[in-house]
Amino acid sequence: FPLLHRRSLFADVENFLLFDLQKPYSGLDENVFAYSNRLGEQRGLVIYHNKYSDTKGWIKISAAALDKGSGKLVRRSLAEGLALPRRGYVIFKDYASQLEYVRSCEEIWEKGMYVELGAYQCHAFMDFRFVHDPEWRILAEKLNGAGVQSLQEEWRKMFGKADEVVEEKKAKK
Repeated sequence: FPLLHRRSLFADVENFLLFDLQKPYSGLDENVFAYSNRLGEQRGLVIYHNKYSDTKGWIKISAAALDKGSGKLVRRSLAEGLALPRRGYVIFKDYASQLEYVRSCEEIWEKGMYVELGAYQCHAFMDFRFVHDPEWRILAEKLNGAGVQSLQEEWRKMFGKADEVVEEKKAKK
């Protein structure tokens, strides 16, 4: 249902890309459907595993699509499709699980995005935003690809200044 409110993001085809999931050692997983789209500054990435089994791998290069300008078939990277910066970190939310993730933009440019999917599992990643503070590298490394309820809360736990509670002793009378 959250996607219905964002249907304009997925309705346009100008920036639509379809991706394969490259398994670590054994080719493509043809039971995974992944696609991205952009509309202005909005970005979306949907990944669906259409099989009763587990799978994992990298989403990096799109299927060939006709470039209207040149008339040639071209393949684009996930980073190109999402218009990611080369440096910094990208934060996004999975509307299927309501978890937030942080990933290195540089890693997505170089390797793509690593995903692990259970039987019939779906991800609907949206609300992409970019951060460049060095603390995000530490948090991204700590999470190692895992999602959390709130990245801001995780950041605050790691780097925010906690108020020190000082207990006062009552003077004896």
